[in-house]
Amino acid sequence: MPTPTEVVVAPPVSRKLQGAVVPDQRVLATRFAQVEKITLRVEHLGEDGVVDMHGTGTLVTQAGGIITAAHVVSEVSDRYRAVLDNGTTVKLEVVARDEAHDLAAAKLRPADDAQRGAVAALPWVELGPAAAPGDWVVCGGHASDPADHAATRSAGVVQSTSYVFEPKEFAGRGRAPKTLGHFDSMLQADCGIARGMSGGAMIDDSGELVGIIVGTGIASPVAASPAILRSLALAPPRATQHSGVSRAAKTESKRHDALALTNEPGDDIRKALVVVAPSGRSAVGGISVGRPGLVLTVKNAVAKADGEMRAALPRVSRNGLDDKPCSEIVAIRGELALLRCEPLDDAVLTLSIAEASLAAEIRTISAGNDWIGSGFVTGLSRTPGEVRPPRVNLGCGMVNAHHYEEHPPVEVGEVFAHDADRFTAGEAVVDLRGAPIGIDVANVEAGVSFAVPLRNAMARFPEIR
Repeated sequence: MPTPTEVVVAPPVSRKLQGAVVPDQRVLATRFAQVEKITLRVEHLGEDGVVDMHGTGTLVTQAGGIITAAHVVSEVSDRYRAVLDNGTTVKLEVVARDEAHDLAAAKLRPADDAQRGAVAALPWVELGPAAAPGDWVVCGGHASDPADHAATRSAGVVQSTSYVFEPKEFAGRGRAPKTLGHFDSMLQADCGIARGMSGGAMIDDSGELVGIIVGTGIASPVAASPAILRSLALAPPRATQHSGVSRAAKTESKRHDALALTNEPGDDIRKALVVVAPSGRSAVGGISVGRPGLVLTVKNAVAKADGEMRAALPRVSRNGLDDKPCSEIVAIRGELALLRCEPLDDAVLTLSIAEASLAAEIRTISAGNDWIGSGFVTGLSRTPGEVRPPRVNLGCGMVNAHHYEEHPPVEVGEVFAHDADRFTAGEAVVDLRGAPIGIDVANVEAGVSFAVPLRNAMARFPEIR
């Protein structure tokens, strides 16, 4: 019988499992903590004194020097500020821009002794050697969502060091998108990146800065801009790759393609998963719990965007076929709902529930879909508040209205964050042993998702017992 770290699962697995080497969990947890400390929320105040734009800045000197994306500080203005982790705001002066690489340099300008002390105590990151395809990186920044403003973090693998990036914006129905710029030789990695993270850090697994986030999965290599380095009196990073923690961690770590769910727990969790098909919207996931016929799913399966209950209760199935009706909403508590449905069979969740731990590797699994998402737990005990799902302007008012009804904002309580590369509301999040740890409830972008700890979810509904 293979050990839990050596079993290969039959269903297809995501891009993070294509032969890459997984950093040690302790190393990855350290990098998640580091990237949160070295990034600050950058805000611009309008003439009325209200924040009208925000992004992220990365601390690179002990004296409060910051590198960010040029488009984050595109206004010629003296109304930029940075928000420290204790909520203190400090004036931020832009000292250099390199539009060709979408980079800018700025300095914190503390106003008094208290601010000077706070700035002096801030950690910063050293510049690292050039990244190479296949290297693991950690990305961090301060996303527009969620509302708790905590740093958003994710891990990924560098795909390219010569990516041509041409950001575009929607120009209206029937019109070609407007190209906002052309950037050569960018870093491309499969990190989860959300709006507001531009200017954040991409660090390697030795904790050194390799790039500044400028787009979804795109970072500008800092070494490409001598002008930015000179403006902050930074020496160019060494050209050769180091042989320290990064290589050691990779040598000692497990291979991704040898990691998957053990067969028995994987089979067990799938037996308990259901497809929940609400009236008038796309299907979500659910878990059979307690006794046959009880289904734990997300609130949006039975409620509309405005909170009004849907006219008809959903139907459930294992694979989208042979579905059965639900007859009762037993309870709605927070982001979740418990339904009573006609039993599909006798299968219910019987596995022991596990706890999420920072930087632990996870999988996301839903019924009726063989594809398994993969990623890491990137944050614990988050309270995001209202989370707005990804918004795509589809060009037609009716289509957009339907899209927003399908993907309404979700009020999220205490959750853990993860960067699995696929998301379905109501799906199960499991650890590498196949033990369930959470139920997915919301996502901001691909690779930036939130799950209610399953033990917490079950405790909300005494009706399950």
